[in-house]
Amino acid sequence: MPVKALESFGPIGSGQGRTDPIWIGDDLSGNSFDKSVYVIDRHRADDIDKVLIPEGLIADRTAKLAYDLKAVYGEEELHMICLLKGSRPFYNTLISTMQKIYAADPTQTVSRYSFFEHFVRVQSYSGTESGDLTVTGMSELEELRGKHVVIVEDIIDTGKTLTQFCVYLEQYGAASVRTVSLLEKRKEGRVFSGDFVGFSIPDVFVVGCGLDYNDFGRQYGHVCVVSQHGVKKYAK
Repeated sequence: MPVKALESFGPIGSGQGRTDPIWIGDDLSGNSFDKSVYVIDRHRADDIDKVLIPEGLIADRTAKLAYDLKAVYGEEELHMICLLKGSRPFYNTLISTMQKIYAADPTQTVSRYSFFEHFVRVQSYSGTESGDLTVTGMSELEELRGKHVVIVEDIIDTGKTLTQFCVYLEQYGAASVRTVSLLEKRKEGRVFSGDFVGFSIPDVFVVGCGLDYNDFGRQYGHVCVVSQHGVKKYAK
């Protein structure tokens, strides 16, 4: 069934029609937090420069994204696809909040939640939009035919793989494909803008909330900027 609220959005990846994300400026001295006022693993404190987004603000912003999704899709059957593995913490928080919203909504007429969960890994083997794409973890993509699909990402970097994946899903006849991402990096050459985005951040190395830098920092609840010491230490 068409969702009227989606008519205000532009083509997938354009970012047109979306509510603007919270903008974190390029000057980190005035747009970040001193790591000393947060709990950071003391054994790796030198690997972190600053706290960019505190855990509490992440939780609040994720809740607002969940409300925005409910406002757009209402009671429509919604298929939420988590891109493993970095997106899992953000995805879990988003889904948990959506469950509470659906349960508390007095206007809800269906007796079940109107969304379904899927988990996939996506890899692109070239640096281009037309390269080979490998998708694992979801064998029955035909079940998405005629359904509304939302891809859940932790961060949109260049967006090239995400562009490919959206085209891939549309080939299976999804009624609509949209994206929600905790972060969107202002990176030169980015080709994709999300539809529901928590924060727009500068082009810096960040870890935490599922994000990692060569397997470092995924466990932090805050989104943190990696120090130059950390960049060199964990470089591969």
